[in-house]
Amino acid sequence: MIGDILGFQSDMRGVICLEDLGKCENYPAGNPFPEKYASYLSVKLAQLHSLNWYQQIHPDFPSEFLPNAYIHFFRLNESFLNKNPNTEDTIQRINWWKDDCAFFNEPQIRDALITFSEHKDILYKYNTNDKLSSGPLFQHRTFLHGDFHSGNILFKTEPSQEDAQSKDIKEAVLIDWQCFGYGHPSTEFSYFLANVDFDADGDLKLMKTYYEELTKTVKPEEYPWEVFQREVEIRSLQLSMAYFCMLFSKTPEEMQILKCMFEKRGMDFDLIILNARPKYLRFAHIMEKWLHENILERIEEF
Repeated sequence: MIGDILGFQSDMRGVICLEDLGKCENYPAGNPFPEKYASYLSVKLAQLHSLNWYQQIHPDFPSEFLPNAYIHFFRLNESFLNKNPNTEDTIQRINWWKDDCAFFNEPQIRDALITFSEHKDILYKYNTNDKLSSGPLFQHRTFLHGDFHSGNILFKTEPSQEDAQSKDIKEAVLIDWQCFGYGHPSTEFSYFLANVDFDADGDLKLMKTYYEELTKTVKPEEYPWEVFQREVEIRSLQLSMAYFCMLFSKTPEEMQILKCMFEKRGMDFDLIILNARPKYLRFAHIMEKWLHENILERIEEF
């Protein structure tokens, strides 16, 4: 079994018996993690990524069998930018959805989407899951789960001895491993971060929690904090635009077909649309920061 082959530690198991499911707590796909759970997972994700940072996953596991994690979802290939709308198309999509998705009327979100469409070519060279030949960004690859979202993580909890109204997390159980593979750790962290309600200070805290745990194994000079931070920002922008391409490339009327597909799989499509707002608040915050600090023009320096 994959979990056994990869040698996962007991605190982040890849396999769980069905009879244990009733004892676990989980958050349906599309629902954000509470702060305590997100902080706990930042540590566990760093431990997962550092586990095979300096060594082959398993001596008996052929490297050619390892796919590129997230490459299809993030469209990390040459077609990514071609499938992203230009400024005219972006404005058209915003106008399609502004009645059904009120957050598209928020100036900071609307302006950020338009700004991205005007500068999207700058991100072209980072549109890959391979190591880049130059520059410090996206040089590191390690083993990734490949679909690290709220619907794929189960928690074993127990009543807190300090607060009767809360629970302590005893263990996180990671399921649904069919998307595993190699990739940039910042890609998976950004994907995880999209499952947390946006708060600028909270995002930074989770990033530092992850990085501090990761650098207990990984040499900080090998993977500087500034590089990790910039990679997460780039991937968060790309993730939001991939989401924009997937969900908002059709009119609300045309989207009814997709809604039926989601509902057949037991997913609340309206909730998914509603929970998109934090993603675009994060997107808008990053774009505003990049414009303020002139990062779009200085991206090669990072």
